[in-house]
Amino acid sequence: MSVFNVSKAIHSSTGNHSKLTDNIFICKTFSKEYCKDIVSACEELSDQFVISRPDQPYAVDHLPLEYLGASFCHKFNEILDKYLINSIVSFYGMKERPSYSLLRPYIARYSQDNLSCIGEHPDLSTFSFIIKLNEDYSGGELVFPKSDFTCYNSKVEVGDSIIFPGLHLYPHFTKEVSSGTKYSLVGFLIYSGFLNAEYCNHF
Repeated sequence: MSVFNVSKAIHSSTGNHSKLTDNIFICKTFSKEYCKDIVSACEELSDQFVISRPDQPYAVDHLPLEYLGASFCHKFNEILDKYLINSIVSFYGMKERPSYSLLRPYIARYSQDNLSCIGEHPDLSTFSFIIKLNEDYSGGELVFPKSDFTCYNSKVEVGDSIIFPGLHLYPHFTKEVSSGTKYSLVGFLIYSGFLNAEYCNHF
């Protein structure tokens, strides 16, 4: 799959970040070209997507990230360590860089053919991130009701990560995707001391 061409994963703006609203920000992460390759790979692996916890409001149609292969996962872990975590330290004004574990990242898929949205829920994480992988869909906006904030699609470019604190402070949901298919890469960072290593994804 072309997704293994990791040389084009990043661009000159990778790591740049800016505030969306209080305690929620975006970080430039993947190049648009690389995101296109990721989506193509996901379409090839369409029958490997599984709906987890279908009886819960936070049910999600997802593909574990390791299905994209070791080369992709290694590059993603490099970008996470070099850019995303450093942007968190910078944005939140941390005096030192904590040690984080990455909890089972995945590709989420939303469409009228499968699950079109995810219900309101908090994340059991220290920080969560959602990387926008495509834009050829309608609807699917990310909403933070306690913050009275809707992240409209026009505010985030393909390849950007939306980063926010987890736990009960920032419950969120997505509006229904009304047309097309929305793909996002979703990950959860947890202070390493909080979890046993067996529950974390180490690439």
